[in-house]
Amino acid sequence: MRLFAFCEQAHFVFSITVSAHIMRHTACTRMAEKRIDVKVLQYIMGHAHIDVTMDVYNHVSEMSRIESEITRLDSVAIS
Repeated sequence: MRLFAFCEQAHFVFSITVSAHIMRHTACTRMAEKRIDVKVLQYIMGHAHIDVTMDVYNHVSEMSRIESEITRLDSVAIS
């Protein structure tokens, strides 16, 4: 493979587009993972209705609860 072709492929693989929207969504997802109150997230994100915040970020807290319950069940099964 020629060097130029390799560089083109590497550029394609490593070129990641990060927009302000992606950064905003990532920041709010991380806050939801840390169990920040949903009303606080609504305020930070500027959503007019809590439904928007809940629809987009509620899945994060649900997954966290499921993972903690599985861990708890594992510890009970081992005992």
